[in-house]
Amino acid sequence: MLVPRVLQAAGLLGIAVLAIGTSRQGNDEQPSPEWRKKFSDAALQIAFDKDRPPVDDTAAFPMATLPRALAGLRIAAARKRDTSRAGQIDFKITSDSEYPRLGLGKGANYVWRDFVDGHSRLVVIPANPKYKVRWLVTGWHNHLPPVPAPRVVIVEDTSTKAMEGKRKAMAEVCTGPCDDDKPMVWCTAHDTSRLYFKLPEVAIAQYFVRSKVAW
Repeated sequence: MLVPRVLQAAGLLGIAVLAIGTSRQGNDEQPSPEWRKKFSDAALQIAFDKDRPPVDDTAAFPMATLPRALAGLRIAAARKRDTSRAGQIDFKITSDSEYPRLGLGKGANYVWRDFVDGHSRLVVIPANPKYKVRWLVTGWHNHLPPVPAPRVVIVEDTSTKAMEGKRKAMAEVCTGPCDDDKPMVWCTAHDTSRLYFKLPEVAIAQYFVRSKVAW
């Protein structure tokens, strides 16, 4: 059963999340509404694979009993026309309702992934500009079996269980694929960071140009 390993990883990440949150929480710079509309129009021209529902990783929460905010999530990987590691739209998460823990707004949410100093980072850019852009708290996590595409994973919210004596579910995202040499990035759902460093607007524009999308 994978629950202990998942929860242990989440616990280890919590220390790093706390350190990041306390040192960088002061800056919440957001891109302009004009840029947000331009991004959303361009993102509509990116091809994605089919939407996939969440994966129940704990065997504790039957999908039929999940809260709508979790059961209504779908994830679709971007088809990689652009092979650059400078950064790309990695996947799209569509939600029937808001899910603030992952920075998701209602509707389409595009997830940008790039690499800084050898580390992967992810930012959620909702298509609807009324929702803020948020960088996800991420970390390395070995997770079996290997999967070729990103997944929304349902796990147990142990903090809620400890406080209320009830078992509740939460959603996390892992980006796949994973193996011993290339562990996947695991995004915690315990928290989403504020926008504590500037969005790479120039790199995003270059991505659309490389992907032959008007910008």
